[in-house]
Amino acid sequence: MVRYFYGWLPLVFIASIFILCAPWLGVIALLVLLLAAVAFLGAVVWAAVVGLYALGRAVPRLLVKPAPASTQVALSPRGVEAHGTR
Repeated sequence: MVRYFYGWLPLVFIASIFILCAPWLGVIALLVLLLAAVAFLGAVVWAAVVGLYALGRAVPRLLVKPAPASTQVALSPRGVEAHGTR
């Protein structure tokens, strides 16, 4: 699949030279690159914040010991329904 990209390289080079030769097109190209860089940076920061938030919510759940099961509820054939909840 990569070999198909080689066919586009001359067009990309010629288009790049044409865009950068015209000053106002060069400014537009730089603005597009700047926008892409800011979007990428925002995506990286967002992923880091979401990851740290998920990790922060998971850690306290791992530290809490589960309550031991009641023998009445564990041995009852109907489970919690027979004895209610605590």
